[in-house]
Amino acid sequence: DTSLPTPFDTTLGNNFTSAACLPFFQTFLSNATFSACLPFSLLLQTSSSFFQTIRQPARLARTLDATCTVNVTDCSLLMSNLNTQLRSQAVCGADLSLGNPVVIQAANGFAAYDVLYRAACLKSRLPTPSSSSPTSSSPSSVPAPTSTSSGGQYCFSLAATNLSAPDSMYTYFLPLGLKLPPDARPACTGCLKDTMAGFAQSATIKGQGVAGTYEAAAATVEKWCGEGFVRRGVGVGSANAGSR
Repeated sequence: DTSLPTPFDTTLGNNFTSAACLPFFQTFLSNATFSACLPFSLLLQTSSSFFQTIRQPARLARTLDATCTVNVTDCSLLMSNLNTQLRSQAVCGADLSLGNPVVIQAANGFAAYDVLYRAACLKSRLPTPSSSSPTSSSPSSVPAPTSTSSGGQYCFSLAATNLSAPDSMYTYFLPLGLKLPPDARPACTGCLKDTMAGFAQSATIKGQGVAGTYEAAAATVEKWCGEGFVRRGVGVGSANAGSR
């Protein structure tokens, strides 16, 4: 199967308060520009087909390739515009206030597009560790995560297929506002170090979901991977969105 996964690929249902909310979902989900962006931030929490893809390494690699070769500037602007529209009272604002889970997932996914694009497209810089030992072989100084790293494998793919440290994938949900379990034991790799460094930077931005989840997650990772493995005390929510 060469098809790519899509967000919200199960039924949306009819449990919407605002009459304009369901049509808004139907419109953006049928929009070719939105589909071409293949937003990882929405696939991660709303796509049944994506979780089938995770079990197929070759298909997962194709999906991440497609996600990471988009015009990220255009896609970022589109997600920002959709987020603004969704939150308006005329569209889905009432449903958001009432805690409609589908609407909350969409809002979180739109807001986290940039953060999770960078995380999804990050590649490993070192040979893949063969163990989940807390002893890290990652570099002592961490360059800023980038989607243009040459060589290596996608860090997300390594985390998703790490059977010896299945908690490794949980960190990717931090930008969606989901907390890392306090007893999580992710693999202490260069990928984790770089991913958490990216999240630390994004956690300073007001309105980002990771601002509410980063510090507790950093404490958990540090407890498992050792002091200095992650940045602490990053001043969450202290900067405006334009300073990312």
